[in-house]
Amino acid sequence: MKKGKAVEPDTAIDRVLQATEHITVMASFIWGFPEESRRDLETTLSHTERLLMESRRTAVNLFQLAPLSGTYYAHPGMLAGFAPEDTSEFVYPGHLPSLEDSPGVVDLIHHHPEIFPAFYAVPTSDFRWKRQRVKEAISDWSAHIEKVHSRKEHAHEEAI
Repeated sequence: MKKGKAVEPDTAIDRVLQATEHITVMASFIWGFPEESRRDLETTLSHTERLLMESRRTAVNLFQLAPLSGTYYAHPGMLAGFAPEDTSEFVYPGHLPSLEDSPGVVDLIHHHPEIFPAFYAVPTSDFRWKRQRVKEAISDWSAHIEKVHSRKEHAHEEAI
């Protein structure tokens, strides 16, 4: 028995934006799936941008796909190798000490992928391009969100 029904992304975003008239909404997106194309990523970024730009009462999480703890056992050999310099701030926050400066931590991650799978990647085409594209999008949005919302508020005040 099918319990749910699929909703088109644009319809879902319209509904989220309607909800923000009354509540603050947290939306989460995941990028970096093995079958994800560049076009798929751009679509995800477009939806994310729309939510951020159209409502001040929307918070968005944009997560890089990270393997879960059971992945190592369920799919041996699936995880791509760990390289500290490739660890994304989407997995390991940039405000923490650099992994390159923490050889003991790096050694633990290398020897225990079953405990630290999020530091490994699921192989996907164009991974570095995708990560860079997500960083660029976030930077662009940060520069424009406040301007867009200030303009909207100013226009709303003038209309009153």
